[in-house]
Amino acid sequence: MALFHAYFDDSGKDGRFPIQVIAGYVALPKNARALEIRWRQALQKYDLPYFHMVDCAQGTKTFKGRSREQSSEAIKHFIGIIRQHVSLGFAFATPLHRYKFESTIGKPYKFCAEMILAYMFQELDRHFGSQYRILFHYEAGHQDGAEALRSFSLDKGSQTRKGSASFSFVSKSDSGMIQAADILAWQYSKHIKNLVESRRPPRKDFLALMDDRTKLLAGMPYKDNVLIQFMDGSVITSPRYTQSLKDLFGSEEPKSAEMISYFREVDS
Repeated sequence: MALFHAYFDDSGKDGRFPIQVIAGYVALPKNARALEIRWRQALQKYDLPYFHMVDCAQGTKTFKGRSREQSSEAIKHFIGIIRQHVSLGFAFATPLHRYKFESTIGKPYKFCAEMILAYMFQELDRHFGSQYRILFHYEAGHQDGAEALRSFSLDKGSQTRKGSASFSFVSKSDSGMIQAADILAWQYSKHIKNLVESRRPPRKDFLALMDDRTKLLAGMPYKDNVLIQFMDGSVITSPRYTQSLKDLFGSEEPKSAEMISYFREVDS
C-alpha cells in the first residue's frame, strides 16, 4: 500500500481582496524527507531561519535589506526543490464577496478544505484505487487549525477509508513541506488578485511553479450545489481559464449562464 504525506497552508483573508485559498503538496515519504534535507541546506545558503513567501515578495522581515535580485534567486532555488520532490500540488480558491454565508455548504474555510480534500482523493484514487494511506499535516498554532481538523474529520473521502488517513500539526518554521505549501497558497492568491486588479502578466515565479502535477481549483456555493473549475498548471495562461477567474473574483456580478459556462456544477 502506497503511503503519502500531504502538507497544507492557506492565504488570502487580508481584508484588501476578498479571497480564501488553501493549498498544499503531496509527496512520497522518501521524497518528503529529501525535500526537507535540501530545504534546510537552502535556508543555510540564503541565511534564512525559514521561508515565508510574502516576506520574499515584499522584502520584509527575514528578507528585509535584501535586493530584488537576491530575493528572486532565493525563490527560484526553493521552487526548484519543490518541483523535484513533490508528487502532486493542489490549490483551491473561493471569492468571499460572492459567498452566501447562509449556504448549507458552510463557512469559506471549511468549504475550501473539503473541496481540496475531495479532489485530492479523486486524483489519488485515479492512480492507486483505494490502495494507499495518507498522512495530513497542517501548521501548528494556526488560527484556523481547529477548523482544518474539523473539516478533515468531516470529509466524506476520509470517512470512507476506514483509518487510511490521519491528521497532525507541525511547526511551520521546522517544516520545508509546510513552507512549500505556503509558497503555492500565496502564489495562487496573488495570481488571482493580479488578474482582477491589473493587466500585468503572470509572475515569473508563479509560472515556474506550475506544471501538469499542480491542480488549481476555484469555486463557490451556488444554490444548493457548488460551481467548480478544475485546471492543471500547464494551461494556467489559457484565455478561457483567465476570463473565468476574472468573472468569479471580479467586482461585477456575471450572469448565471456565463458563470456556469466556465464552471462545472456539482452536487455538494
